[in-house]
Amino acid sequence: MNIGIVYLLARARGHFSTAALLLCGVTLGLISSALILFVRYLSRPNELVVLDRWMMGSLDIVGYQNIVSVLPLVAIGAGILLWLGPSYNQLVFGEEMAAGRGVNVHRVQQVSFFAGSLVTSAAVSVCGPIGFVGLIVPHVVRRIIGPDHRLLLPCSMLAGGGFLVLCDTLSRSIIAPSELPVGIITAMLGGPFFLWLLVASPINGGARR
Repeated sequence: MNIGIVYLLARARGHFSTAALLLCGVTLGLISSALILFVRYLSRPNELVVLDRWMMGSLDIVGYQNIVSVLPLVAIGAGILLWLGPSYNQLVFGEEMAAGRGVNVHRVQQVSFFAGSLVTSAAVSVCGPIGFVGLIVPHVVRRIIGPDHRLLLPCSMLAGGGFLVLCDTLSRSIIAPSELPVGIITAMLGGPFFLWLLVASPINGGARR
């Protein structure tokens, strides 16, 4: 439901604005966080442990039932995103040039939004909100293999999974035999990386010049 609300608000002025999408997402995220805190306040002590573990992000899943249940959604969403790789290559040069080369920009934006939301929501439903993996890995992979999305997208998926496994191994080793939620490790690594991106971005560099 939140995905639909965010999309409708981002399209409120008749066009799909990335800035409006970001602001609407942040606002709905804050509202959803307040609702989660309300549910947490009403929960029983034994339920709080499970809820807190999910909110911090965790891979302590036993068996394959949860994975099998979300696999079709992840496969469909990921397949759509991979199929759109050539269109993303055109969009790198700007929406007008991409449209001039035959890309239906509006449709690509719509399909990308819902396919990405489908993959993300399926993963979060099982593992919880594990942050910063999608921020760190694609930037690193792009520096290694280049900007071609036909190769960048599948490599980012594989590298993201490998990075998460590495963080999970680290979370199981720091205070062994206890285990830290993996979301804590990814946040501790991703936070400084995000700040570095803000400082080193071309926009900020241009502003300083």
